[in-house]
Amino acid sequence: MTRSGVTSRTEERGAGPASCLLAAPLGERFTPKRLLGCGGMGVVVSVFDHTLGRGVAVKTLPRTRANDPLARQRLREEAELHRRAGVVGVVPLLDVCETPSGVPCLVLEPIEGPTLRMAAGRAREMRDDPRHSARVLGWLAGVGETLARLHARGLLHLDVKPDNVLVGADGHAWVIDLGLARPPRHASNDERSGACGTPPYTPMEVFFGPAIDARTDQFSLALTALEVLTGEVPWHIDEHTESAFVLSALNEPAPRLARTRPDLGSALDAALARASSQQMEDRLDHITELTDALRAAATTSIRRAA
Repeated sequence: MTRSGVTSRTEERGAGPASCLLAAPLGERFTPKRLLGCGGMGVVVSVFDHTLGRGVAVKTLPRTRANDPLARQRLREEAELHRRAGVVGVVPLLDVCETPSGVPCLVLEPIEGPTLRMAAGRAREMRDDPRHSARVLGWLAGVGETLARLHARGLLHLDVKPDNVLVGADGHAWVIDLGLARPPRHASNDERSGACGTPPYTPMEVFFGPAIDARTDQFSLALTALEVLTGEVPWHIDEHTESAFVLSALNEPAPRLARTRPDLGSALDAALARASSQQMEDRLDHITELTDALRAAATTSIRRAA
């Protein structure tokens, strides 16, 4: 964890040092403070912005992608998606600029807080502390509400997972990283970009089609909820072993919440079981059904703690 309390992607994803180096100096506008996170497609740095006169977070490319025109284009597309989204719950985009060498930069509102995985802690602690369970359930419900607003704008996130949610100092859950966001896809109008999200949070339709819609994000939220509430990664598949993940996920359902967290009730267990189905038609009709189940379980946890 960094000094600010923001978990470095280096720690959570095992990113190597090369992926944490900036593609180019940021220029005179920014004074870098510290690394907030890094991965294969982006580096996020806390900086002082002399144009805005305050601290911000800047997302740009890592050095390993400095001369990759596709990576530059994707980052520019992410900026456009931020502008199009503009919904409460997605980390706000403040500005878009370029380094002196032409590398795109997204200037974002800084969120001082840990990832959802770090904030949730161990499932055993939640079982012993109903108030903390309620907080985690509230964060998950907040993510669901943000996704519903994003869907209303005609966008899917397509990379919902514990590392892509930050819990701010105000207790609000913020969705980050619109790098894979896209409109719903149908067999007749889509050309695959090759970007497939992160197993095991990615359902089979993303790999095999023919369509993706709001139920795709619903699945990812359900898998995220199961992981942070139980402390177990569904299917126990390394996120880089795509073929092994697909075989495992096709042959066994996601684990039931009630197996390890019966204290959270049968209604949430049933909602997560449907939302985590690999068959799109078996999932809930709308993500708000899952959000409502999470909110209801949070209320029950608060009552238990009283």
